[in-house]
Amino acid sequence: MTAKALRWLAAAGVLVGAAHLAKADGMIVPVDPELRVRGSWAVKYHRVDIAVRDQIAQVTVDQAFVNTGRGEIEVEYLFPIPPGAAITAMTLMADGQELPGRLMGADEARRIYEEIVRRKKDPALLEYVGYGLYRTSVFPLPPGQERRVIVNYTVPCTKDGDLVRIHYPLNTEKFSARAIEDVRVTVDIHNGQPIGPVYSPTHDLATERHSPTHVTATYQVANAIPATDFEVVYQDGSGDIGATVVSYRPDAGEDGYVMALVSPAARQAAAIEPKDIVFVIDQSGSMGGQKIAQVREALVWVLQNLNSEDRFNVVPFSSSVHAMFTDPLVAADAEHTARAAELVRQLQAGGG
Repeated sequence: MTAKALRWLAAAGVLVGAAHLAKADGMIVPVDPELRVRGSWAVKYHRVDIAVRDQIAQVTVDQAFVNTGRGEIEVEYLFPIPPGAAITAMTLMADGQELPGRLMGADEARRIYEEIVRRKKDPALLEYVGYGLYRTSVFPLPPGQERRVIVNYTVPCTKDGDLVRIHYPLNTEKFSARAIEDVRVTVDIHNGQPIGPVYSPTHDLATERHSPTHVTATYQVANAIPATDFEVVYQDGSGDIGATVVSYRPDAGEDGYVMALVSPAARQAAAIEPKDIVFVIDQSGSMGGQKIAQVREALVWVLQNLNSEDRFNVVPFSSSVHAMFTDPLVAADAEHTARAAELVRQLQAGGG
């Protein structure tokens, strides 16, 4: 299995039990109607820290924007807020000063998005219609100068059976006029129960397992414009029922709210049954190049992960068919799996 096996990263709001966090990333919008949303500014760096504590994700986004043009432009910063997400803090730094901003509901935000689309003729912004909005006041962006934005929000992660999904939208950086110097997403998972496999279907991860209940996964790339959203999935090793209670008090002098997240675990057999498996492998000429290399890699991995009680055989075919072992099925012991893996590594594409 490669590091690109699966990747999911989930989101929704703390105040409501919501679902998938789609696009939730900031952008610079020039005030001048002659300037489009993209092409006049770039992202210098994009760093994200996601702390997951018992299915609740606290997300910190740190971005720096730079004016790529020759003249000063007047801009505003927009942060689309997905349905259900709870913004806890946002800071825009310009020349060491914090710029004020305003939180808007979905109806008012829709009007602003559509107005920008009409003015800028950039329909990509329509994907945010239906979202809320955090909008700063207009501020100058001198040529070559950068402005830093720090955003904090909290979301509960979705859960399917014993799989917890985490999602962060990286593809919104498509508006950047040039490649981003540094892109980094770090997911730090603390769980009340042991954490199973941690993997991503979208990006290569570097994972570090500090303890059975604490894992850190990091994606980092330099000089790139991300084209896909970032997703991570991890297996929650909780018991028959996984339950998390989240409390929230908007005002210290008033009653607060409580949300319970209850997820039944996926049912599994009490014991793993022995299996009889025959692997039938196409090694004809059409499998040349990367295809046969992927088959070899995948099959060697599967052979190395068979249970000792299993029985198996491998049957490659092209113009002719031949089994690796004369017996129909052999025990998946160390000797047979090692011999099969050796023969699999020698497979070449050819024939009809």
